[in-house]
Parts: sequence; C-alpha cells; structure tokens
Amino acid sequence: MPQTFRPAALLIERSADFGRSWQMYRYFAYDCSSAFPEVSPGPLRHVDDIICESRYSDIEPSSEGEVIYRVLDPAIRIQDPYSPRIQE
Repeated sequence: MPQTFRPAALLIERSADFGRSWQMYRYFAYDCSSAFPEVSPGPLRHVDDIICESRYSDIEPSSEGEVIYRVLDPAIRIQDPYSPRIQE
C-alpha cells in the first residue's frame, strides 16, 4: 500500500497487443479541468467513453487507502462482455 498522498493527476492506458501499442483509457485528476482541459469530465455513459474522473483523486486517505478499479463499470449495462467492441 502506498504511504503517501494520492497523485493529483494520472492516466490509464491499455494495450491489446502485449505492449506494442497503447490507447488512452481513462484520466483521473483532483481538478480535471486544469490537469486535462481537453478531456470531458463525464459522466461515463458508454464503456468506451474517455473521460476524466475525480472520484479517486481526493487527498484523503493519505495512507492505507485502497482504490479498486473495475474496467467494466457496474453502472454501465453491458449485454455481452466478450463482444469485440468491449474487448477492444
């Protein structure tokens, strides 16, 4: 577990070819409009939306905090998680 404050901004990229190429997946920031002004702050409506979220970037807790990131957000209804669109 990290024993320090959460980063003010970070991003997640993904690769479907074992790291040969990367695509942007999601942005996170305490202040999305300052850190990533070109990225929509959401809300997430589709599984492949690229947005900036601030929900994991608060300064608290600064130790023993845990962030669980689910690639398939339970708030988005997905008919077939194995479809090519979802896998991409």
